[in-house]
Amino acid sequence: MHRAICAFGMGVLLLGVAPCRAAEDAKAEPKADEKTTAEELLKGVYVGLGPMYSIAAFDFPATTTGTQNSWGLDARVGYRLHPHLGLEVNYQWAARYEITSGGMQLNTVETSTVTGNARIFIFDGPIAPYATLGIGFMNADFARPGDRTEGAFRGGGGVQFFFTEHLGAYFDVTYLAPFRSLSDYAAVPFVLGAAYKF
Repeated sequence: MHRAICAFGMGVLLLGVAPCRAAEDAKAEPKADEKTTAEELLKGVYVGLGPMYSIAAFDFPATTTGTQNSWGLDARVGYRLHPHLGLEVNYQWAARYEITSGGMQLNTVETSTVTGNARIFIFDGPIAPYATLGIGFMNADFARPGDRTEGAFRGGGGVQFFFTEHLGAYFDVTYLAPFRSLSDYAAVPFVLGAAYKF
């Protein structure tokens, strides 16, 4: 199940990358001063906010235990310090995953995750696919027996595009893997958000 989810997410990202590569190839080489100006416009602080749908990739026996996915919220603030590199702090809140057995609810869990991410932009331009790598912490609040906090790893990617110099949007898919006592509670968040660059 986990492989199928990851394959789907990567497929979505590859579909986004192909037309972007074609668009880049079609562009004429800009003059040196134009290129410098374009690169400067890409740099700067940005904020993002949007809804999230998180697929529970919990590591439980599928024959006895089921899960239900969760809606939530994604927020981030970052700095694109180079046309091909950005750094950001990313907060994600998943309102309610459910753990079931035989159609009956066994438990619920609400998660809050904060990671520091590196964004590696594949192309420099207003439409920019990127890869994401991050590390941070996840807090999981269970209905029973309480909450736990552990470190977490994030990996994945997405695409960011700007309609104007300041207003844009982003779509990304990541694999969120907590450590130690929460290692069975991995998730695959899908996010579509609005972005503003200062």
